[in-house]
Amino acid sequence: MERGVYFDAWFPRQHCYHPSLPPRRLKMIEDLESYRATALVWSALGGGSISLPYLEQEAWQKIDPRFRMYGFINDAEFIQHCQKKGIKVFGIVFEVQGWEFPVELNETEDEILALNELRGEGKKRWLGLREFTQNRYPKLWRPLEHYFSGGLVNSDGEQVTDLLEECVSRDIFGAPCHSTWVECPDREHYAYLMDRNNPVWREYLKAIIRIQIDAGVAGVQLDEADLPIFATGYGGCFCKDCMKLFKAYLQKLPAQDLPKELEGEDLEAFHYGSWLLQRGYDFKANRESTPLYWDYIRFQRQTIVEYFGELADYIKSYGAQKGRDVQVSGNFYYLSPHYYPFEPKTDILITEMDSTSYRQPSWCRYSAGFAGGKPVIVVENPYGGVPPELLPKLKSGQGYDLFRMMQYEASALGINERPVRGLDGQRHRGLVLGAARPGRRDPGLHRRPRRRAVLHGDLLGNGCRVQRAEQLRLPRGARIGPSVPVLVGVRRAGRGETTFRSRDAAGRQAAAGHDHAGSAQPVPDPDPARMQLSHLGPGTRGERVPGPRRARARDRRRRTEPAR
Repeated sequence: MERGVYFDAWFPRQHCYHPSLPPRRLKMIEDLESYRATALVWSALGGGSISLPYLEQEAWQKIDPRFRMYGFINDAEFIQHCQKKGIKVFGIVFEVQGWEFPVELNETEDEILALNELRGEGKKRWLGLREFTQNRYPKLWRPLEHYFSGGLVNSDGEQVTDLLEECVSRDIFGAPCHSTWVECPDREHYAYLMDRNNPVWREYLKAIIRIQIDAGVAGVQLDEADLPIFATGYGGCFCKDCMKLFKAYLQKLPAQDLPKELEGEDLEAFHYGSWLLQRGYDFKANRESTPLYWDYIRFQRQTIVEYFGELADYIKSYGAQKGRDVQVSGNFYYLSPHYYPFEPKTDILITEMDSTSYRQPSWCRYSAGFAGGKPVIVVENPYGGVPPELLPKLKSGQGYDLFRMMQYEASALGINERPVRGLDGQRHRGLVLGAARPGRRDPGLHRRPRRRAVLHGDLLGNGCRVQRAEQLRLPRGARIGPSVPVLVGVRRAGRGETTFRSRDAAGRQAAAGHDHAGSAQPVPDPDPARMQLSHLGPGTRGERVPGPRRARARDRRRRTEPAR
């Protein structure tokens, strides 16, 4: 089991400026070692969404002596020092983000005077993917051709001169979509929502991966891993490549499977966006009832599996060229069924849960079953659920028991203890976690127990086995919570589609809900009054689950001891 840390390492009382993470210091590594960390996620080398030269500067830029005084190091040095401590650093690829930042330059445009947070000095310009593609600042950055010898060519055979214009996701009217959740409302910068269905963007992402592996990462984390399904919440995607691929998908369907709405249509000239606009739909209001919506989603479920697999295979192959087995991971958000076909391509699963509560046994079981025995690192949602309430308590020295219970529950149920971070920096200023500072850490969380309890047997069924978990230690008399069902089956129902099954107290199988087109949906938390299964074995007071040897010895005593 990995001991994962969500390691953006944002500055206190400051925005989290995606995609570039704050510079690292040696003191951070000392803290991580005291936490017994083994893996860092969202932790290094995020700047590829600004440009490849910027990413190289994150990795290898020379550190000024003044900053060396306080232990500042570049990302490649950070990765190297973490490895010496047995800590795996995952490079973060913000797949769906394409950035433009305001910048202030000197007169000769060979020095950056301010970036993002401006000072009112020099010439104000823009710096990001667009300027990199156009070689706008040759005195600051290497040219595009240094990384792509023949430049970048799109699916129409055209030379790409603007990476943002080429690869952004678009709504039905052709307007570019924005990654609004990472744009700070009091800053001028822009984060565009990019489309992995575009082959140009996939080539660019592979260049990011190469630089990260060259910098020494132990693994690569593909964030926002389901793009462009991601874009449907913003009215997309209707870019040229999505429309080409969807048309090809419909043309390949057997006649009996073609949607009735398309009978008599000329598919060779079909464009989904134009077709909807002619019928009065904008793909924003009442989206789920829009004609062909579920056919479009089913098509995108296939593309996300194919192109995530392409990048995962590239990570493995390029790592092998460098003589290393580089691990693959991705942010699978709330573990929707369309992520399940990604699992065979990953070494570690990372999930940002949709809504975080103090006690979520059903979520922990679901995550462990989804992973099928692979390590799972669960990260809380900074907006949904209890973090906005919990983090101020931790900062003021309160809520430690609540925080501990979250960690214990997750470990006991087979997944990584859930790290808690500061509030997301776009809408809220980050908070320093009082309970998480090494000098104030709780020994019960940071000391490895000598004994371990094993949730043994094929508890989750069909190969979905609970991992070895640390011994559950709870306050005396504490109760874990209501009984929940056990997820006992996870099977593929077709490419990109998944069916989940759970068992009730009588052992009957209950299938998950489906939409009208037969697409599997996530299993909701069931009614505990109807589904009565203990999730921790015989007791409800946090009793230690017996390991296999102890259980066999107990059974032998029961067979041989006389009745009393």
